Amino acid sequence: MDRGYVKFYRKSVESRAFQNEGLWKVWSWCLLKANHKECWVPVKTGKGITEVHLKPGQFVFGRGKASKALRMPASSVRNRLALLEKAQNLVIKVDTHYSIITICNWELYQVTENEVRTGKRTGKGQAKDTDKNAKNVEEAFKEPPSQEEINEASIKKIESDTEKVCEELYNKKIFLKVHAFKNKMLKADKNPRAILHVLCRCLIKKPDTPWAYCQKIIGIEDGNFTEKDKTRTV
Repeated sequence: MDRGYVKFYRKSVESRAFQNEGLWKVWSWCLLKANHKECWVPVKTGKGITEVHLKPGQFVFGRGKASKALRMPASSVRNRLALLEKAQNLVIKVDTHYSIITICNWELYQVTENEVRTGKRTGKGQAKDTDKNAKNVEEAFKEPPSQEEINEASIKKIESDTEKVCEELYNKKIFLKVHAFKNKMLKADKNPRAILHVLCRCLIKKPDTPWAYCQKIIGIEDGNFTEKDKTRTV
């Protein structure tokens, strides 16, 4: 993180962020904090340590450390990040113990050290691959895993699919606290297959109150509701 560089487009001087000194400082800091390559980083969560998987353009965010690094109140950091997210400069995924910030379109204008060295990738090639990846993700979630597929999948596949569905729910702004819900259910020793089944149904039905919806469905999975309740929610 202390070596290398990031790119700034000249047209950035015309952006809303550049016109606001504090906003530009936070945005520049985010670009400098983002990882250039895929990696795992240790994060302290309560009394333990969790390994967090990061992709290029992502970094683990903590409001306290950010406030200290930027030398501005934590509330100012939060408000400015909210403005950047609203402007679609970045996406903030809030988890129970930490947040992950993703720089939008990172792969379109930031090139990895390996790509610079080999000269094999162009901006046009990056954009094409990005569109292809986005299309693949979209197609993969046209039909989330069925109950039968979930029942037959390995635990590793369940964990992988759960993360994918969580990302899709969050990105589509259906359930912004989906990661917190998922972690709460796992901590309560709920069946991972039941959790994935519930989240898939949430993705399909797009309920107005997803947290309450998911809690009720989890209750049904545990046998705590009547058949009449099940008919109304499934």
